[in-house]
Amino acid sequence: MDENSIFVGNKPFMNYVTGVVMQFTTKGASEVVVKARGKFISRAVDIAEVSSKRFLPGISIKGIKVDSEEFKNQEGRTVRVSTIEITLSKLAAPGRVQVFYLRSNDSSEIYIHDEQGSLFCTQKNNVDEDT
Repeated sequence: MDENSIFVGNKPFMNYVTGVVMQFTTKGASEVVVKARGKFISRAVDIAEVSSKRFLPGISIKGIKVDSEEFKNQEGRTVRVSTIEITLSKLAAPGRVQVFYLRSNDSSEIYIHDEQGSLFCTQKNNVDEDT
């Protein structure tokens, strides 16, 4: 998955956004992971949001992994730094979803799945006896 990963650091902000866009558009990636540590975590969040909301409206945040890493600094002390991985994913294309409608005497349920079977949406309603 490293070939579809963007590691956030000191470069200009738009370089990272462009990298995300390029992964999806020219390399045809179905997922891109934006990774950052320490003070760059908030920047990674901004990159994911700008990429998905302004440049690639067909992309959504699939998952967020928060962790920490431990290493020794130059003075030899053990230091722990926070990390984040934000997985961006293409949304299912229109017309490529399955809708299931289940109705019983007292309720109805709607389930919407993408082509891989992932659940997108579910809604449960109480059925009015007059309908």
